[in-house]
Amino acid sequence: MIIPKRLLIIGVMAAIVPTLLPGRTIAMTTMPAQPAPLRPIPQPLALKAGVTLGGLLLMGGNLWWFLGSKRQTLEKGDRPSSRDEV
Repeated sequence: MIIPKRLLIIGVMAAIVPTLLPGRTIAMTTMPAQPAPLRPIPQPLALKAGVTLGGLLLMGGNLWWFLGSKRQTLEKGDRPSSRDEV
């Protein structure tokens, strides 16, 4: 997408002009010196095992889909022959 020059100039000016106006300041938020420590959430062991097993099954399915299924089609003799080409 090509942006017209006029629109580009208007956008740059809209970003720069407010910073140059005197008397207008933008309030900055300050971060606390020490963030609150994260608390661990207890989870049952069965849930952890189920999520891990589900993730491994999904990864294995992806590997089979992209790598294993192509090998099976080649083994079945679905290769194009020179007679099929026109």
